[in-house]
Amino acid sequence: MMRLFARLRRISAVVGAMVPLALLAACTLHRKAGTGDVAFRLAWEGESDLDLIVQDPAGDCINFGSGTSPTGGLLDVDCNSGSGRLCPAPVENVYWPQGSAPSGRYLFWAHAHVLIPAEAPLSYQLQILRGTEVVRLIRGRVRRHQELHGAWALDLPSGRVSAPEQNRSAADSPCVSIRSGILKSSD
Repeated sequence: MMRLFARLRRISAVVGAMVPLALLAACTLHRKAGTGDVAFRLAWEGESDLDLIVQDPAGDCINFGSGTSPTGGLLDVDCNSGSGRLCPAPVENVYWPQGSAPSGRYLFWAHAHVLIPAEAPLSYQLQILRGTEVVRLIRGRVRRHQELHGAWALDLPSGRVSAPEQNRSAADSPCVSIRSGILKSSD
């Protein structure tokens, strides 16, 4: 615990301001994102709020509004999702613990829930992990508030990932319906 507080003091010194210890402690603890059979991890820099959306093979959605699925998927880290939840190194993480991920097709998206205009265009990295190993890295940039990138698809157990243009039918997913107000990217 003493090491944690020493680290928080160093971060405050680097930032040049006294960052509330509770805020930094929460973010530091949340950075320990879960891993397992498969994990989807979205990372970026800044105070904008990007969201990771994952649809499991059963058609259930995991996102900021629904953090679990009946198949065992969990959203365990959701940075920058509101005041008091800003993280120095923001990340969102959805994973299935070891031995619980169902076989089939997973669809996933990166969504600019709140894009601060001064941070646009905002680069992100979307990682797919099997255990603790990153098996695929996708890079992108969001330019507009509510912009949606994807759907990419991951097939388990093969691990094959396909690009958004190969997944046109994903536009009908309840995870990103027209009612959600999400803008489709032209990228």
